[in-house]
Amino acid sequence: MASSRPVFESERARHPELRGREDVLALMEDWLSGSADRGWLLITGSPGSGKSAVLSHFIAAREKIGQAVPQHFLRRGVSDWDQPYAIQSSLVAQIEALFPSSSNPDARPERRLVELLLRISNRQLIPSHQRLLLIVDGLNEAVAEGSDNPLPRFLPQALPPGVFLVCSIRSGHPYLSFFAERSFRCIDLDRGVDGKHRASQALWSYHGPRLSLPPEYIKTAVRCAEGNPLHALMLAGYLERMSPAERMARMGEPVPYGLWGMLEFLSQPLWEEHQLEPSPNAEPPARTALGLLCAARTALPWELLGAILGTSFTAAAPGGDSPADVRRLAAPFLQSEPTSLGEGHRLGHDCFRELVVARLGAQEMRRLHRKLAQSLAC
Repeated sequence: MASSRPVFESERARHPELRGREDVLALMEDWLSGSADRGWLLITGSPGSGKSAVLSHFIAAREKIGQAVPQHFLRRGVSDWDQPYAIQSSLVAQIEALFPSSSNPDARPERRLVELLLRISNRQLIPSHQRLLLIVDGLNEAVAEGSDNPLPRFLPQALPPGVFLVCSIRSGHPYLSFFAERSFRCIDLDRGVDGKHRASQALWSYHGPRLSLPPEYIKTAVRCAEGNPLHALMLAGYLERMSPAERMARMGEPVPYGLWGMLEFLSQPLWEEHQLEPSPNAEPPARTALGLLCAARTALPWELLGAILGTSFTAAAPGGDSPADVRRLAAPFLQSEPTSLGEGHRLGHDCFRELVVARLGAQEMRRLHRKLAQSLAC
């Protein structure tokens, strides 16, 4: 993979705004500017709690004052971003770009990062009282070999003076055992600094008036989000795609409770009967397209997805849903990014992938992997 920082711009661009997490960013700044000469900071939280958004905005704040921040965003099934060798290679390339005199191309691959950090610490950071900040987002996405914890394969066993490493990981994940014997600071987004509902309250304080929602509905939406920002954003997006009249009619219906309730609600049309057999010998279009995107390790354009499935997602085809219907059903779960074939799409969050894989099942996912490989080989 290209290991320079710009490869992650599409990930950071997913989080243009951060509402209700100012307290978390302030706490991170205090940690970084404290008296310690090195340190680990863990940002933990459940899916959709905003871990990636917080880290993206923390990086932006450091870059705004001129500090370059080597970073890596792990994403399961996206290129090789989740592979330990790629994570280490990515960080090494960015650090060597900042400290070119400390590079050593002959270092053993598994020791390259830790030896580079030791050289930089001794030659630059300690003498000039500098600090090097590294960011690694999504540790729980790292690919493991068997039951082994993969974190020792790319994270240093100990940090040398002047090195500060901020990581994010799901709350309660088994990979947290890596930090059991290390001194670290932890910020739990599920609890929040000033209360668990602050982020969802801030989001609805913005989106509620913008969508002309009644105050009682906003209160219900905040309560049903259980403090989860992704729940709030998905519900706001769902309501925004409606006409004002449709939106007002929706105010009398219950709000799905919790993130997984929201995911099940928004994905329900994918599993309805008309999606199971759209026409004889045809693939169920929207859900199969999402399954292919789970199998792919890169963003795919609608045109290519249609060609793989023997249909079209850009022009009307006989039988089944219209292209606009298919794209509408899949839209809540996708993010767009440029590819060599035009605008491509991939699943926008790991929990979307988990939902689709769980619904389709292992046998269907194996079939889609084979179908994708055969189609791209032609």
